[in-house]
Parts: sequence; structure tokens; C-alpha cells
Amino acid sequence: MLSSGEIKKLLSKYLNNTCTPEERALLLDELAAANINLEQAIDEYIASETGQAALSAKQSAAILQHILGHPARQRGAGMRRIAISVAAAAVLFVALLQIKRVISPPPVKETSYTIVTTARGEQLAFTMPDSTKVWLSADSKIIYRFGVTDKVREVTLSGEAYFEVAPDAHRPFKVLCKKAMVEVLGTAFNISGYAQDSVLRTTLLSGSIKLHSGNQQQLVYPGYTVSISNQREAIRIARADTAQVMAWRSGQIIFDNADLSTVMNTISLWYNVDVEYRGVMPKKYFLGLVDRKVGLPMMIAFLEENGVHTRLEGRKLTILPGGI
Repeated sequence: MLSSGEIKKLLSKYLNNTCTPEERALLLDELAAANINLEQAIDEYIASETGQAALSAKQSAAILQHILGHPARQRGAGMRRIAISVAAAAVLFVALLQIKRVISPPPVKETSYTIVTTARGEQLAFTMPDSTKVWLSADSKIIYRFGVTDKVREVTLSGEAYFEVAPDAHRPFKVLCKKAMVEVLGTAFNISGYAQDSVLRTTLLSGSIKLHSGNQQQLVYPGYTVSISNQREAIRIARADTAQVMAWRSGQIIFDNADLSTVMNTISLWYNVDVEYRGVMPKKYFLGLVDRKVGLPMMIAFLEENGVHTRLEGRKLTILPGGI
């Protein structure tokens, strides 16, 4: 186990894009062993270096407007996109705190550090600097930083996203999610790894990818899904129902023998509600296709028709006991 000081040094190198592949793997292993995701570690590092908590979206936008010399663009109530030229983490943190007086930074290597987030109930499509297209699902976050001279394109994902990666034989594209890493050169794939999920799933639509988990590697071909559980590093591969996997992009939900917990997690993400269970969770399974446009009241009616009784109070949806 590394000391906290050694982990901070690795985080600093990661933010400065100076980590070697071995150091990056070591950092991710240490964080996974401590049940800390990379996003959380970065937030805590920022707080420790500045002596302050992470800035709110409104504060960040206001400060960055001064630093970058142009207004931040709003692209959804729960989404913020921050692009910052960085040379060293300390320089970045000090710059973000220069509220009263902003000093123009010296020329540095062009390496962007960008955060894109969505709230529950939102989706977002955008294009990255290398022309890779990304569709970000609800309650998800992407962190990436690479410039035109960087040899590797690297993304950290929390939640779910679909990527159409711009081909570049000289610059691999890597996605870090939970304790796994997906490496591609040019392909289309979906990856889902919410913090609350017990399994990370990656489904390949075209091209080829290589999934890394611990000491294991798995080459994946189109039409297959690879899964890794939180408890085990074993990689499982199976034929994929690509229509079901990609339904969220077109505003649909497909339930294929989904249990009540899966259904309620989906409703929470899509309709921005907190779910609470009273008593023992009913054992119920669901089949069918639902269009997101039907709205929350229709979804509640769908549950009631299937014998699941609920109560909605504000943004809290309670599953009542004896609902089956």
C-alpha cells in the first residue's frame, strides 16, 4: 500500500499528464483497493491543495469566464463543461482561486482538462477535440485531457456513455471506468459503470477493443458484451442484444427479465427521482419496451398495473410493502 503522500504525488503527475503507464496503473490499483474512484480522488486532491472544498458549477463558470476571457457556454441545467489549459496542478488550483485579480498565465503546453457532466433525467451529445463523438447518459461524468501533441487519448468515465472513436493509429484511445480500462484505436462501443452498479459492462458495436482488468486482458469483437463484477476481476464475455444496449440513445427503455431494482434504478436516472423501499423488496421481473416520453406518471401507472404499489412525494418515489 502506498502512503497518502505517494498517492498525492501520483495524482499530481496524473493531472499534469506526466504519469508513465506503470504509474497510472499503480494509482488506479491503489484507489480501487481503497474503494475510491478517480473522480473522488481528484476532488479530494483539489480540496487538500487549495484548503477549500471543490468549487460549485456557478463559481467555476464565473472564475473561468475571467481566466479564459470569454463566457462559459451553458448546455443544460445539470451540465458543465470546463476546458482549462494546464501546466501544473498547483498553477491550475491557484488560478481558479484568483477571483479578485486575474493574471494572464504564461504560455504552456496545450493540454486540455475537461469535465462534462449530466444530471439525472438528462442526456448530452458532444464532440471531443479529436472528433470522437460521445453520447453521455443520465447522471454521468466524463473527465478528459489531451492536446494535439499527446500520444494517448485518455478518458475517465463515471456512469454510461456511447463512443464513436475517431480513428488514429498513432494515438490509442483509452477509457478508464471503475477498475477497468478499455483501449481502442477506432471503434464504436457502449460502456456502463455507474458507482451503484455491481457490474461494469462494455458492448462493442464495430471495430475492436481490448479490455484490461488487473492482470487480465480480453479482446472483444462486435456484437459481444464483456462484464466485470466489483467483487471479482474475472472477465465474462457473451453475445449482446445491441438493440437493448443502445435503446437509451433513442429515448427508449427495454426491460428483458429485469428485476424491480433494475427497473427502479432506471426510473431514478431517467426521471430524476429518489427511490425508497418500505419493507422487503418485491420479487418481480419485467419485460417490454417503454418510451421515455411517456413521463413519470405513466411509468408509475406501469408499475401499478404490474402489482407494484408506490407513493410519490415531491422527488421521492416510495415502493410500498405488500406491493405484489
